[in-house]
Amino acid sequence: MAGSGKTTFMQRINAHLHGQKEPPYVINLDPAVLNVPFESNIDIRDSVNYKEVMKQYNLGPNGGIITSLNLFATKVDQILGFLEKRTAPDPEQPNKKQIKHILVDTREYSHFLKAGLTVSKHKLTARLNYSRSN
Repeated sequence: MAGSGKTTFMQRINAHLHGQKEPPYVINLDPAVLNVPFESNIDIRDSVNYKEVMKQYNLGPNGGIITSLNLFATKVDQILGFLEKRTAPDPEQPNKKQIKHILVDTREYSHFLKAGLTVSKHKLTARLNYSRSN
């Protein structure tokens, strides 16, 4: 829901985790946001320009956002690859702290993408648990 405080909550939990010396891995899934008040490791705006999508497909703002999310959803496997690498232990740097928290800032339209990430998250968790147990 627009204006419900998702980004403010993200900003505060991000600051809290940094204060606890547990910096999270942060993903922004809002293609239309003008500025994000925290640093994102993955930002949909780096790969999809929603205003260009609106022009290219002759869409209004809502259609541009949804189409941008659809285009970005084709990269979910790449995102999972990044997350898997960032959360796995590094054998070359065994003392390096692993990322324990992944924060995802969303748009109200991204519930279908979140569902895909949730399903994928379970696959990622299973892969990480499997690889850690060997």
